[in-house]
Amino acid sequence: MKKTIFLLVLSVCAVFAAGVAGEWDATASFPNGKEYRVVISLRESDGKLEGTVADDRGSVGLEDLKLDGTELSFKATEGNGTFDVKLTVSADSMKGSVKDPAGKMGTLVAVRPKS
Repeated sequence: MKKTIFLLVLSVCAVFAAGVAGEWDATASFPNGKEYRVVISLRESDGKLEGTVADDRGSVGLEDLKLDGTELSFKATEGNGTFDVKLTVSADSMKGSVKDPAGKMGTLVAVRPKS
């Protein structure tokens, strides 16, 4: 019975991970008025969620990528600093916070691009 419940939980997690897989157009906004547009790419591989974040200068892999229910979190290191991102996922959008390498907090909103 425990094995069945465990497999069911794993299946639900894999289905939800597949639900967030794909590309997301994201905008990070900070109180000083600066905005950054990026593309977050998420994919499920062998039951594990992986991803990158890219802008016009290139892309970096996502670190500590975790999906817990509807809560998605990850870190992205660029140059000399790491951005810490925490998002709530709902259907075709994600909203949450981003902390830049200097510790300044901003908001991040991501949507699936329209086909």
